[in-house]
Amino acid sequence: MFISIKLRILLLFTLTMAVTAGMIMYFTHRDVRKAMFQAENTSMENVLHLALLHIDSEYKNLISNKYDTVINLKKELKNLADISASVFNEYNLLENSGVLTKEQAFEKSIQWINQRDTKRISLFVFNEIGQVISSSSFKFSYGTSISNILDIKGRPLLNLSDIAVFRFKDPNETKTTKSSKHMAYILPYEKWGCSIGAVIDIEDLESEYERKVDKIIEKLRKSFASIKVAETGSVFLFNGKKEMLVYPCGTGTEASSVGANNPSYFNTTVNYLTEHLLLDDLIQTAKSQQKTMLYKSSHINDPRIMEAHISYFKLLDWYIVVRVPVEEYDIQGKIVIKRQIEIIGFIFWCCFIIAFIFVSRITNPLKRLAKYAVELAKHDFSSADEGKSPIDYMSAIYKDEVGRLADSLSQMRLEIVKNVHHLMETRSAKERIESELSIAKEIQRGMLNKIFPAFPDRKEFDLYAVLETAKEVGGDLYDFALIDDDHLYFTLGDVSDKGVPAALFMVTTITLLRTAAQKGLSPSEMMTEVNNILSSDNPRSMFVTLIIGVLNLSTGELRYSNAGHNPPIILSKKQGVFYNKGVSGPIVAAFDGIQYKEIHLKLDVGEVLYLYTDGVTEAMNPGGELFSDGRLLSEMENQLDQNVEEIVLHVTEKVKIHADTAPQSDDIAMLVIRYNGTRKTE
Repeated sequence: MFISIKLRILLLFTLTMAVTAGMIMYFTHRDVRKAMFQAENTSMENVLHLALLHIDSEYKNLISNKYDTVINLKKELKNLADISASVFNEYNLLENSGVLTKEQAFEKSIQWINQRDTKRISLFVFNEIGQVISSSSFKFSYGTSISNILDIKGRPLLNLSDIAVFRFKDPNETKTTKSSKHMAYILPYEKWGCSIGAVIDIEDLESEYERKVDKIIEKLRKSFASIKVAETGSVFLFNGKKEMLVYPCGTGTEASSVGANNPSYFNTTVNYLTEHLLLDDLIQTAKSQQKTMLYKSSHINDPRIMEAHISYFKLLDWYIVVRVPVEEYDIQGKIVIKRQIEIIGFIFWCCFIIAFIFVSRITNPLKRLAKYAVELAKHDFSSADEGKSPIDYMSAIYKDEVGRLADSLSQMRLEIVKNVHHLMETRSAKERIESELSIAKEIQRGMLNKIFPAFPDRKEFDLYAVLETAKEVGGDLYDFALIDDDHLYFTLGDVSDKGVPAALFMVTTITLLRTAAQKGLSPSEMMTEVNNILSSDNPRSMFVTLIIGVLNLSTGELRYSNAGHNPPIILSKKQGVFYNKGVSGPIVAAFDGIQYKEIHLKLDVGEVLYLYTDGVTEAMNPGGELFSDGRLLSEMENQLDQNVEEIVLHVTEKVKIHADTAPQSDDIAMLVIRYNGTRKTE
């Protein structure tokens, strides 16, 4: 703690010099670092782009060769099957002309098939029930049934009449032998009730594809090894299974830790900056818009902070990473800063000695004022104090700033006494208001259903809802109830205002809705009745957006009415995730006499209805960016298999992450219903 003005003035001088020197060094370092950063980032982006171009070129050549090979194989299979069909036709003509009987013609056709030896391609014939009746050097022996063999698309081989790819294992081989992939062309021959098949083993084709991919990786190893990024930067490659394909050409101890002798190095590396596995962070960054990240390896071999640029080659499920130590951006900047520190340090000490001599001569009266200020801080101002202060005389002796300061302290003492009493009164009133608001919040919350599961004995549906107010009380609302054994009533809305007025309007709306629901009205009738009542006496011109719905628990039929509210989201396996748009009428409480319409849809078993207020989509981050309808729909894409509570918690977490440090600007309410189907009787 400083005990004199002299030290404070010297501190001010020191801080001024330090700030000036700091700003000079900061901007110098920043500009040098910025230039280095831009140069290195441009270099890293160029390296990444060239690597992608190289991989893309190699992949296109690979796919082109594979495609040409497959096309040629298809032609060969079809030609051989057509030739076989021609032979069958010739024998069929001999049958029709009476030269051969049907049995003789068919037997000779089968003999022709059995005698074919085409080395790579085999022929076989099977009857209508899938039993092989002829085969030329293929694994299908006579009598083998193919009725249970499916192609890679899940179609029975027995019913096909075109090209098919399937896996087959010879029953005579050992159990450890893996099935191999085959391509066949099936040609039905209806005249004799059979089908002709030409088939070839394409397992070698797949193996050749893998060998060519390995060659691409080997080329990349050599190419990446020759790339230099900054001083010690490097490039590496891994796939979606987190298998390292090309290790970085690191320096120092790290270089000896990676490679064939230690393949698990990167799989076990943790990013200290996020506490996640490094490869997980790299994959997540590659799929984001940023494409860059910082990381610090958990291994002691290289404790430096790294900047990584990541790109994803989807066709091969490869991730290409270019990394460089961040400290290398600062090398040139540190050299310049060192020189500046030497010059500024010499100037600083010369000026400090001069300032110390000057300030020492003007601080004696200020010491007395400082002592009084310390005692003043310990004084009890809760009662009036009319006595003289020990510094009152100084205002008469000193006519300069010291005298004015002494007079100001005396006046401040009197003002503090008055302000303390006023503050005590204000604080008491504030505590009373806060207590009343807390009670109002408890009353408002008490009107909402907060116990979940709300209907534990009902298995036809799952339901979860949440309300988070921006202030002590708010205007968002939700409600639900079983009208009868087969119908679930629910609602969700948003009052136009906030605070106490909105809370009162919200309570009134919920009360009216519950009364209307008990009458057995339809959603549109409930909306019309509540609108007429609220708009008839609405001096503050408040309004509420509402969705009122009734779900038939036996059929999944959903009827709802939407009065200017955000469209609900449907999560469906058949139709995907989408906004079910459409409104039934304008906002509630604006105009009376409005007849609202109903929107109908049917929920299949497992489908989810998600309702929300604009506090979700309009949540803003510190930069003023909205969470948005598109972001909400995107977040719901993978939530169909989650339970209703997890869906709400997922959205809540994403909104909080988006808002970051920004305060909640609006109330948030959500209601989720999953339809499970008709309840089964015991």
